[in-house]
Amino acid sequence: MRFWHRRHLPLLASSTDPVVLEVGGYVSECLDSGAVLTTERRELLGARLSELEHDPRSRDLLPVIRHVEVATGLR
Repeated sequence: MRFWHRRHLPLLASSTDPVVLEVGGYVSECLDSGAVLTTERRELLGARLSELEHDPRSRDLLPVIRHVEVATGLR
């Protein structure tokens, strides 16, 4: 996840897509907290994951959010 964060964070910073920014936020939060998210953030992450699974445009974001899911113990 750190590799992805270093490699893609500059691209995310220039994005205006709220979903891309949200996923980038989850990656940052996961790395900063040692993969410990609050219950509320875990629920939001789970909801976003469900939405991304059904959105064909999310092909690039889905693997990243899956890594966050595994790192935080949601899976």
